[in-house]
Amino acid sequence: MTNDLEQKAREVLGTVELMGVDFVRGSQAHNPHLQYGLEHELYGNSDIDGANTKFRQTKAREVLGTVELIGVDFVRGSQAHNPHLQYGLEHELYSQIDVDNAQGKYLKSKKE
Repeated sequence: MTNDLEQKAREVLGTVELMGVDFVRGSQAHNPHLQYGLEHELYGNSDIDGANTKFRQTKAREVLGTVELIGVDFVRGSQAHNPHLQYGLEHELYSQIDVDNAQGKYLKSKKE
């Protein structure tokens, strides 16, 4: 039983990379495994923070492509997308020029 709990606790760190720590902590299915891993020192808060940073960086990079598809106005007005756009800008994963270029591609595709 302990091996199964340890395995699930280790796997949940990967879920943090995919879904973010807020999702995992709010999940009745995943949060107990996250807590188990911390309590049994399978990993520390710094490991969780690192996994969450990977999640945020990935989402920030993906949202630039979303700007190209649906425009910056939609992204900025979206509770799902805007935080990722802001994170990318604040952490210099891309610049405002990159956002503007993505918006230009969106506008060009609307004309075609």
